[in-house]
Amino acid sequence: KQIRSGIENNDLSTLEPVFKPFMDPNIFRAYDIRGHYPSELDEHSAHLIGKAYASYLRRRYHIDQPTVIVGKDNRHHSPSLQKAVIKGLMEHGARVTQLEDSPSPLLYFGVCQ
Repeated sequence: KQIRSGIENNDLSTLEPVFKPFMDPNIFRAYDIRGHYPSELDEHSAHLIGKAYASYLRRRYHIDQPTVIVGKDNRHHSPSLQKAVIKGLMEHGARVTQLEDSPSPLLYFGVCQ
């Protein structure tokens, strides 16, 4: 069988880029993660962030089951992002306290308690 490369008449404009970053690094802020949905932040990236954060907490603090508070706001995509990050956290051993619609100051207060 002949394997076709997908390039017709040496036209490179039809090729997809080989490398795409997993997520936009600009979504990471000093105290939270913010990005435009779904172009900068989607369920897949939220899931990866949850997994990575739980792994980081376990290694950094030598805790088998760290506790993480996850809040959300009232935008239509917030429930699915919250669900994805919680799934990633729990898959990597974190206990999760889930807040419903909550402004950032409430979440910051919960973290400090």
